[in-house]
Amino acid sequence: AFLAGGGRRCAAVLGGGLLAAGASSRATEWRSGGGRGGGGARWVFCDDVMVGRAPMRRTTSMREYAYVHPEDFSQAMKDIAGKVDFRRMLEDGCFLFEGVEPHIIERLVFGKKVFASRGTLLIEEGEENSSVFIVGHGRLSISVGGVQVADVGPGQVVGLYTMLKRSPASADVRVESDTAYLLVLRHGHFMACLDD
Repeated sequence: AFLAGGGRRCAAVLGGGLLAAGASSRATEWRSGGGRGGGGARWVFCDDVMVGRAPMRRTTSMREYAYVHPEDFSQAMKDIAGKVDFRRMLEDGCFLFEGVEPHIIERLVFGKKVFASRGTLLIEEGEENSSVFIVGHGRLSISVGGVQVADVGPGQVVGLYTMLKRSPASADVRVESDTAYLLVLRHGHFMACLDD
């Protein structure tokens, strides 16, 4: 990922894969020299906004460019993050982790801690999901076919079933509150913690 004016993360995409990431001062269409098969980059997204031709569906890992990572946290974000104890949430408040050894939970909380703003799509219905999201602050909405069916708040988990089964997501999951502070557990990290 690269940062574009104001700390926005941007990436250029060719065909279906990530082609390039580098610095830019504004979110505009970026074209490569064409390369094999020609055509150049199809679009650029900054802060999850796509610019260019026909938007493509994105995997969970591509959506990570819309997150605010710890090195870019504002003071308000740092204040919120300082009040959230993901270890305690997993140990005491999350039924999915009941009976899990404390040393495994300790490793799980080393996952990525990020902020996402209102409207950020975390999981896309019908698409691959490679992460589990634990909500530390804020609310997420769960929608099927565009109809909201549930919401998720602090201490709750989304994405576990589709990540483990490697099956298409059955719902969209978006940030509903102004901002959400999330612990993101990628498949590889999650499985490595449990393999011990």
